[in-house]
Amino acid sequence: MKSTGDRDYFTLNLSSGRTVSVNCAVPSAYDADLYWLDANGSTLTRSVNDGAGTDESLSFTRTGSGTGTYYLDLEAYSGSGTAAYNCTVTKS
Repeated sequence: MKSTGDRDYFTLNLSSGRTVSVNCAVPSAYDADLYWLDANGSTLTRSVNDGAGTDESLSFTRTGSGTGTYYLDLEAYSGSGTAAYNCTVTKS
């Protein structure tokens, strides 16, 4: 993260019946929000915990047939300075 409004996107493919869980460790200088988007960019679920350094997590289960393309969007809601974060993605 570099500044307020900075957004990082990640692409994930998920097959029918599978669940993805995401946990992002947010640096102490930032309040970040995590969004799960469909292929059109619409928000399906989100994690918007308040407070700098508060981790964000979410889970989503694909119910449609076939494989779908989704996007994770981690947004720096507030904060400044360059800081690293770590996201763990688990599929089950």
